[in-house]
Amino acid sequence: MAGRSDNPMVDLGWASVGLLELAALPSIERERWVPWVEQADALLVAGGDVLYLCHWVRESGLADLLRGSRTRCGSA
Repeated sequence: MAGRSDNPMVDLGWASVGLLELAALPSIERERWVPWVEQADALLVAGGDVLYLCHWVRESGLADLLRGSRTRCGSA
């Protein structure tokens, strides 16, 4: 992602910022996006409808991935 953003979360001095559209994830092979999420140092969420977010976090499989990540971090 490049350019200017009105989103203050993007302007925090990150070396890079990627964009993940939750509603599109079910149509993309997990092998393409899961490694990006697993390698991320942070996931930023801003704006939008919380019910929409909740639905697509679950529908996309991101919720299960995050639960597994928390378990791995807790067992380290």
